[in-house]
This record gives sequence, structure tokens and C-alpha cells, in this order.
Amino acid sequence: MNKQRRNALSKIIDQIELLKITFETLKNETESIRDQIDSERDNEQESFDNLPEGLQQGERGQDMEQAIERLDEASTTITDLFDALDGIDFNDVISNIDEARGE
Repeated sequence: MNKQRRNALSKIIDQIELLKITFETLKNETESIRDQIDSERDNEQESFDNLPEGLQQGERGQDMEQAIERLDEASTTITDLFDALDGIDFNDVISNIDEARGE
């Protein structure tokens, strides 16, 4: 591989390093958001559980149950995003590029 291509790959590695930092930040923020959603869902569940049975079965209770279900779905989606981000191995990508550069 010539010097020009090696230099181009070095720049790509620099970009990947920046992307790696961005993904770590995104993972942390994703986890924080999921925890906040779970906390609000738990608060809504506790409020629902504390309602008298008659109110639980009424419109208010049904609305609360629907909100709890929606928050569960949101939490699951955020968890899936976190898992996808967590599965990315930037070091492996960098290692492959280094090997291609002959380093």
C-alpha cells in the first residue's frame, strides 16, 4: 500500500476514534433516558396500584394502564437501541484498517 492510501486510512481511523467517543456518549445518554422512562412507568404503576379497585376498572384506570404499557414499549425500544450501540466493536474496525495499512 502506498503512502497516500496509508495516510487516507489514518484519517479514517481518526474519524472512527471520534465516532467511538460519540457512540459512548450516546450509549450513556440512552441508558439514562431508559432509566428515566422506567422510573416514570414505576411511578404510574404505583399510582395505579394505589387506586381503589373501582377506579382501576374505570376510564381513569384504563388510561393509566395504557400509559404504563406505552412506557414499557418505549423502554423496550430504548433498550434495543442501547443493545445495538453496545454491540459495535470500533476497536475491531480500527484493527482491521491497521492491518490493511500494514501496521
